[in-house]
Amino acid sequence: MKNPMSLGGHNIIVTGAGQGIGEAVARLTVELGGKAILVDLQGDKVTALAEELGPDHAEAHVGSVAEPGFVQDMVAKAVASNGAVHGLVNNAGIVRAAMIHKMPVDTWQ
Repeated sequence: MKNPMSLGGHNIIVTGAGQGIGEAVARLTVELGGKAILVDLQGDKVTALAEELGPDHAEAHVGSVAEPGFVQDMVAKAVASNGAVHGLVNNAGIVRAAMIHKMPVDTWQ
């Protein structure tokens, strides 16, 4: 029986792939047979992960997903090198923990 969770033949962009949840998702993508397109600001971490996973299973793109030009270029390169992008795990972000009563209302957007 075919694994219903198989990602065989699928290319998945994983943002924030340099550590934590993003790294775990990238590893799971490869474990399930997919290719992880790793995106992160931390070039050393994302490049090392791509090298560990191997060129048939991962590729690294270093930059900020907050920059539209970078995102458009990265997706174009991913499509050019892999034929298509089949999924996105939009995990990149920064957590600035603070108590709600210490945050001004105008920052809640």
